[in-house]
Amino acid sequence: MNCSSIIFKLLICILSVGILCGCDEEEKKKPETDGESGNTSAPIAAESFGENSAPVAAQSFGGGGAPSLNLEVGAGYNEQIANINNSLVAKSGVRWVRAYVNLPRNYWIFGTPILQPPPSEPIYPINAILERNIIQETSDVSSDADTLSIAALDQLINTKTVFSGGAPVKVILSLKHDFSYPYSKGATIPAGQFPDISTPAGLAEADEMVTTIENLLITNNRGNDIDILVTGNEPMFEIQPNNDPDTARKYKLYLNHLIQRLVDLKTEENKKTVAGVKNTWDFQIFVGALNSPLDPARATSNVIISAVLEVARDNIDVAGIDLHEHVAATSQVAVDIKYVKDETKFRPIGGLPLQLISTEFSIIQLFQANMSLVPIGSTLPPLYQFINDTIAQAATGTPISQSDFLAYFQAQGWYPRNWFQEMIDAFESDGVLAVTYGIEEAPRYPWLENQVPPTAMPWVLNGAFNATLLGRSADGYPNTNPLVYPGFQNAISRMK
Repeated sequence: MNCSSIIFKLLICILSVGILCGCDEEEKKKPETDGESGNTSAPIAAESFGENSAPVAAQSFGGGGAPSLNLEVGAGYNEQIANINNSLVAKSGVRWVRAYVNLPRNYWIFGTPILQPPPSEPIYPINAILERNIIQETSDVSSDADTLSIAALDQLINTKTVFSGGAPVKVILSLKHDFSYPYSKGATIPAGQFPDISTPAGLAEADEMVTTIENLLITNNRGNDIDILVTGNEPMFEIQPNNDPDTARKYKLYLNHLIQRLVDLKTEENKKTVAGVKNTWDFQIFVGALNSPLDPARATSNVIISAVLEVARDNIDVAGIDLHEHVAATSQVAVDIKYVKDETKFRPIGGLPLQLISTEFSIIQLFQANMSLVPIGSTLPPLYQFINDTIAQAATGTPISQSDFLAYFQAQGWYPRNWFQEMIDAFESDGVLAVTYGIEEAPRYPWLENQVPPTAMPWVLNGAFNATLLGRSADGYPNTNPLVYPGFQNAISRMK
């Protein structure tokens, strides 16, 4: 089915469902009551960039008289640290920018594999740092940009040149300890892979790991400009095997070791003056990020989650916890936060109450569950086909309009119209400090690289600005995503 026929069918859908689709011009002017959330508010027109982007009505995003947020909203770049776009950061009005670095894949050297009895995989000891990816001497004809791993990390630091709310944008750096590397995809990682700092060999490995992190922070005095440092990125996946209690014990030892070294490093660096200005290394140390910690698929078997929460609870140098809320239902946010708060409420004397941030959130699990669904009697294509046809149309330079794109989802009985606001309100009601959401979905070339199979997690649907699905305006900015942008923009406008 080509995109023209899809659009034709969508227009029929729009005419037939009327108010449900929110696409009737007269109905756009009226307040709308959402039967699921009970919120009533005037629709907000999504900002439109470009001639192919007709304005889209947002449903119940709490415009006008909605209360101010203590929560601050930021831009998430995840592993796309090299693609941080300061112009888009400034345009969006976000207060935070977050990205992560993958330590094993970029900075560690693995020694000769230690063979294990078959069918176990070998153990790869960490025995050195790929120092040239962290530190290099500058010259008259060369800058740090010559080493991509250095230039990429400084992309994050350079976002502090953007001002929002009268102050430089704040920075969150997450340290991904990806212990699925250097194994092949699908390999079973042996229990001995994660180092045990209670042994001399394990301590030597851990010291290489921590020295890498120290050097990353010291180089270009980056530690002076980071506001929150998160010690991991979804350790329930990256620390393997994640169902092994001894691996959890070793990770807990390592985390406490790393945190103490970070505290000591801040003390030492704050004795220094750089370019005539005294250092103020004051980044807060967070643990996590825990991805939907009460998800039934991992809550009972994943022992890394408990290890992280124990460190958060017991170590007074931990300032907070990062949560990733990739959920099937927005109600899961409050459940996860309650669980985390309950597990960490009894802190040692002198330990401040833990803060919470969420550096990733979405309803991606709900999208994935409906990728191949074809409702009885529907003439619309399944979601994965609609995504791929939409990408193909964007590739021609004449993307689908925002209103037609939104209408497809509003015609689905499973799609929660107000999911973004519901998640923001859940974070706000539980006192979350800040959230960052994927700000940009930039297409890869050739365009076929962007397409998704029927069983994929369709991350391409995220991104407040989404050129992959909706193309670009004449000024080069990605067109805005009507599934996300109205709620994203509204949350930013509500910040104090």
